Amino acid sequence: MKIKLFLIFIIVLLGTVSSYAETYTADPSRIGIGAKPLSLGKAVTALPDDASAIFANPAGLPDGDKIRFTSMSGKLIDEYDYVTVGVSHPLGPGTIGIGYVNLGTGDIPITSVTGSGTTATISVLDSTDYYSTALIVSYAMVLDHFPFLPMMKNPSVGANFKLLFQGFSNTSSLEGAAGTGMDMDIGSQWSPASWLNCGINFKNIFPASLGGRFIWQRNNVTEEIPMTINIGTNFILLGDEGLYSVGGQELSFLVDSEMSWREVRPGIWHLGTEWKPVSILAIRGGIDQSVSADDNGAPTVDNNLCAGVGLNYRGFSFDYAYHRFGDLDITTSHFFSLGLEI
Repeated sequence: MKIKLFLIFIIVLLGTVSSYAETYTADPSRIGIGAKPLSLGKAVTALPDDASAIFANPAGLPDGDKIRFTSMSGKLIDEYDYVTVGVSHPLGPGTIGIGYVNLGTGDIPITSVTGSGTTATISVLDSTDYYSTALIVSYAMVLDHFPFLPMMKNPSVGANFKLLFQGFSNTSSLEGAAGTGMDMDIGSQWSPASWLNCGINFKNIFPASLGGRFIWQRNNVTEEIPMTINIGTNFILLGDEGLYSVGGQELSFLVDSEMSWREVRPGIWHLGTEWKPVSILAIRGGIDQSVSADDNGAPTVDNNLCAGVGLNYRGFSFDYAYHRFGDLDITTSHFFSLGLEI
């Protein structure tokens, strides 16, 4: 059972069909973006002024003179621990951010099969732990304008540098089954109107020839890291900066489009909405599409439902997210985030 859960976990992490796994490695920051973004269907490319932008779009890092902390914990498939920690701090003309993402599980059995058919015998030889970690350094700054693009008001630009670590431990039978990698993200956000924010993020922009790859210790096997392009909009329907003002309420609708660059797979969408009936409470929901495989192994798109709530009071925030990853009930996951602004 543990091995089956591990295979489901890897497919969820890759967000694609298994035929790509021989070429591409998983980026753990794909999921670890915070409970708030997960409850919004990951439609956060155009979401400004949020510490979780370290993991989503670095251009959205908070601008100002405050230090912000963010964290998230949760379980995938009730077996795999997922933890993220991030901090942002003003530095020079912009903001620097540092993020940590870790996921993993223990006691995965290593087995051997003797015989065949009804006489087959499965023996447990050993067990191992799996881990996948990302360390991220971000920097973002607000520009006066973009040259030759006057419609891009209040533009911000940002970049992530990522170090990736992945492997199996606590067993000699998988010696060398670990490795390291690196890549980079660049993004931008701008506001054509007070009620509209736009964003774009290029994730894992380096091809393998320029260092954007993961290298396993055993036999120096090299895997590329999937590059994606996210384009997003954030429509502020209600609020001080929105299209309308209704009793201090806030209502936003967010839409992201995600396209693969070096992989051949369907484009997907991310949809989210956030309603704040009062300033301290946020109610969220969304649809987070992901690529999976049908019964014949052909790529298909799952519509993963998600929802959540958030509380924010005097610089302290708590967020909860419910998220499905595919059609199986076992992939339903719950995530919790804590944040602090000082």
